[in-house]
Amino acid sequence: MPSGLPGSALAYSHENYTGGETFDSFEGVLTTSFKLFRYDFPETDIGGSLTLLPSLTKSGRYRAEADLRAKYEFVDDLYFELKVYGSYDSKPPLTDSEQSDYGLTTSLGYSF
Repeated sequence: MPSGLPGSALAYSHENYTGGETFDSFEGVLTTSFKLFRYDFPETDIGGSLTLLPSLTKSGRYRAEADLRAKYEFVDDLYFELKVYGSYDSKPPLTDSEQSDYGLTTSLGYSF
């Protein structure tokens, strides 16, 4: 059964970086997500989200956050889960900062 939740909002951001620099800004927030799931054996849960944060204070700066996850039950109540996430900043406040960050998480679990 699929589901999705689009939305928009305004946000205030206070960034405090190592070295004492702080940045305050207002940002727009555009977000969407989805989720697909099945309750019959094998239970399956797949979902993801994407959030865009265009800066209203610093021209040309936008940030993005995304994640994708999948959970699959391969034995009664025993499951494997995989998560992938990523972040992007088109103009990081510090010149030596990376523009993107991403990662992968795996887990083996039991639900009761």
